[in-house]
Amino acid sequence: FTEANSNNPGVLFYLTSPELPSDAEKYITFSYHMYGKKMGKLKVQASTDGGSSWEDLWSLDGNQGDSWGTASSIAVTTSANYV
Repeated sequence: FTEANSNNPGVLFYLTSPELPSDAEKYITFSYHMYGKKMGKLKVQASTDGGSSWEDLWSLDGNQGDSWGTASSIAVTTSANYV
C-alpha cells in the first residue's frame, strides 16, 4: 500500500517484486484507487536484465474516479526476472 497526496507533489514510489523464475508464465493482478484532479501515473514495468532497464507492461494516467479499479492478468514476459 502507498498513499499519495497534494502535500508531496512529484514524489515517486517504487515497489519491486522478489526475483522471479524465468521459466514460467507470470501474471500480475492488483487493485488501485486513483482519484483527484492532480492524479499522476501508475505503471507496471518488467526487467529482463536484473533491474538495469525496464519495459512498460501497463499504465494508467490521471483521475479514474472515486472508486477502486482492478488491473487483471497483466502478462509478464517469460524472461522477466523482476516486476
